[in-house]
Amino acid sequence: MADQNTTLTKIPDELTMQIAALLRNGLGGKSSHITGESLLPSKSDATFARWEQDDQCVFTWLIQNIDASLVNNVSQYPTAKALWDSLAVTYGSETDSLQVFDLHKKANLLRQGGDTLEDCWNKLQKIWMTIDRRDPNPMKHVEDIQIYNNKIQEQRLFQLLMAIDDKLEPIKRDILKKDPLPSVEAA
Repeated sequence: MADQNTTLTKIPDELTMQIAALLRNGLGGKSSHITGESLLPSKSDATFARWEQDDQCVFTWLIQNIDASLVNNVSQYPTAKALWDSLAVTYGSETDSLQVFDLHKKANLLRQGGDTLEDCWNKLQKIWMTIDRRDPNPMKHVEDIQIYNNKIQEQRLFQLLMAIDDKLEPIKRDILKKDPLPSVEAA
């Protein structure tokens, strides 16, 4: 059960990153097939064959860039737009509290274990980037933004120190004695 939950938690983040990369690369000029700008012509329209070919190309790109465990669930959609809309509804909730909660839990429970310090750091950074994307800073005023960012940095410093092995306990304590606390990157 834990492996299934881990897989389900990873899928939205990895899917989001894969689809973002796909969009950055421009879908070969065919992004209109997922934005809805390219409308399905009637089958009798002279442009139908070309539209269908382009749509199948986009559909295939999408299928090739999602986790293999999801392919059977999404391959039945008739158009790239229908597939895209389904993925957006299922995985696109940028403010889903459950996902944000799970990410915070994952960051708090992460332990270095057999990983190198660099691997542990990279895992935490990936989680933090996803949290920042899903739960952006809500502050409007410059001073509030800075206070919020400082608090987030402090929490991330604590998460990093919790994650690294206990054999580094003396170093952790030295870091926590500093006033002001160093940034998570400096630590």
